[in-house]
Amino acid sequence: VDYSTESIQRAREMSNMALALSQNVSHNMENFRIVIQPVVSAGCGKPVGGEVLLRWNFEGKDISPAVFIPILERGNLIHTVGRWIIEQAICTCVRLHAYNPAFYLTFNVSLHQLSDTKLVGFMRDTLRKYQLPGSSLVAELTESCLDEQPERLVYFLNECRDMGIYIALDDFGSGYSSLRMLLQYPCSIIKLDRSLIL
Repeated sequence: VDYSTESIQRAREMSNMALALSQNVSHNMENFRIVIQPVVSAGCGKPVGGEVLLRWNFEGKDISPAVFIPILERGNLIHTVGRWIIEQAICTCVRLHAYNPAFYLTFNVSLHQLSDTKLVGFMRDTLRKYQLPGSSLVAELTESCLDEQPERLVYFLNECRDMGIYIALDDFGSGYSSLRMLLQYPCSIIKLDRSLIL
């Protein structure tokens, strides 16, 4: 079973995908793009913000982030990709402010990105470069980030607060669901996991 034709083919596909990802990242994020998922106000029904999502095209097809993000993390490419996403979010937000100055964008920060020593400096420099106030951005952290690297997390949260960037806790209820975490790591937004709502 371990060496079946199907599993060998799958291993070959994953290997090709990892190679293509590495090449695309090194070629100025070729075949990557961001999409914006709107955040709509329940009160007025209008978009008030958006969530920046990463998309990658491989051999003419969009590949699920659940497939390619772990490959980026294993290959230590997630730091480069994460910084690119943040710059795209800032550029896009500047353009959107021409239509709605109150519009905000959120971006995800993974556990792996917290170990990127250049991340905070890059965020600060990019906000300054595009003259965007930090209050137009929200950094989303998943619940799994909270107890893994507490020192890096506290540093990141403090720096975000200093830049005016809001913090959102994503998927709350999917892991420990401890209210202690909300007291220890205060967030501006809490996104409840579907399993908790059900």
